[in-house]
Amino acid sequence: MPDESGMNITNHISASLVFGTLLVATQAALAEGGVGSVQLIELPTDRRDFGSLVFSDDGSSMGYVTDYSGQPKVHLYRDQAWRVVYQDLGIQLYSHFVQGISDDGSTLLFTDLEQSYLYRDGFVSRLPRTWLNDEGLQFAQLLQAVSLSGDGSTVSIIGKTSSVPYDDDRPLIWNSSNEELVELDIGNPAEDDFGYRVVDLSGNGRVVAVNAAETGPINNLRNGPTAKVYLWVAGNIIQIPQPAHDLELSMWAYAVSGDGDTVVGLANAPYRDDNSFGLPYGHVNSAPAAWVWRSGQAEVEIIIQEKFENIYIADINEDGKVILGQAYDSNQNGGNFLWFDGQGVLFTDQLFDTLHLDLGVDDYSFTKISNDGTRLMGYGYIDDQAFALIVTIPDLTP
Repeated sequence: MPDESGMNITNHISASLVFGTLLVATQAALAEGGVGSVQLIELPTDRRDFGSLVFSDDGSSMGYVTDYSGQPKVHLYRDQAWRVVYQDLGIQLYSHFVQGISDDGSTLLFTDLEQSYLYRDGFVSRLPRTWLNDEGLQFAQLLQAVSLSGDGSTVSIIGKTSSVPYDDDRPLIWNSSNEELVELDIGNPAEDDFGYRVVDLSGNGRVVAVNAAETGPINNLRNGPTAKVYLWVAGNIIQIPQPAHDLELSMWAYAVSGDGDTVVGLANAPYRDDNSFGLPYGHVNSAPAAWVWRSGQAEVEIIIQEKFENIYIADINEDGKVILGQAYDSNQNGGNFLWFDGQGVLFTDQLFDTLHLDLGVDDYSFTKISNDGTRLMGYGYIDDQAFALIVTIPDLTP
């Protein structure tokens, strides 16, 4: 059983799911010698620096940004060495972020929130900043790159007319075949009072997840956070259905599987709680629920829903069978977890204990899972220094 320091939350999830089938599979892998491996790679900074870190599918290539007083450097790790591929010498209004890297590590996406850039074949190219709306009028606005397809062909971008989140946000994609910015025809933010923000892409860029959000009536709130999830599938629009619940839910997508058939996200129910003072303002949210939806399904499957005050979905593998995330209860018990389709949740601390795998770090946080589900990638921390962390585990899928 897990100890109090990390995993004492089995009363919130079925123990038969968490510690049954999955740990049997883990022990079988251990018996077969499939223990796994740990790789720590120094980042191009000597401190816990501001930065974003992205990994290719096998972890052999990485992108990273360091930002020193508005003079960012974009670094690429290939052939076991870091090198600077872009450096802005001016003082920037916005910080730079690395937002994605192709599966083979050949293409790197980064943005300064005003515009977006691709590095590939030794060159940096700037993506277009203008597009035509339905009336044929040309727009030139802030462009925030969000994600890069696994094959490196497609970029999803948020077109912004305001610094306020979701206020008139527009969903855009750029594809290398036509090299134009295209606005996805999901809705009109100016008329709908919804902002539409792209979230993630499938491996070939043909499936795009979009969150649509506004402030409006929900449950017993006059002005609460309302959100819906849409998929743009090669020009067709699908709205992800809400899971069955007593209250109306706000839903947010976080990731799309590489094959485009699975979407994972979070949902909660904003409402105003009764209180003895009868105050008419303020609201609380129900505990967040993590959900998964597969193409062709009429219903959304809830995978985690009770007693966790914070849930974060980081990534999903190629066929949507493994989800990577983090979950914590009110006492901050929890941690990084893997969810396996048909098997349930396994927290990585418990997994590593069973595998007798020592990560050699004080703390860690995973942000990416490989397409085959056998590599977990993110940050490892030793004292005050951050490292890129890559952990290889046995294949635990059925």
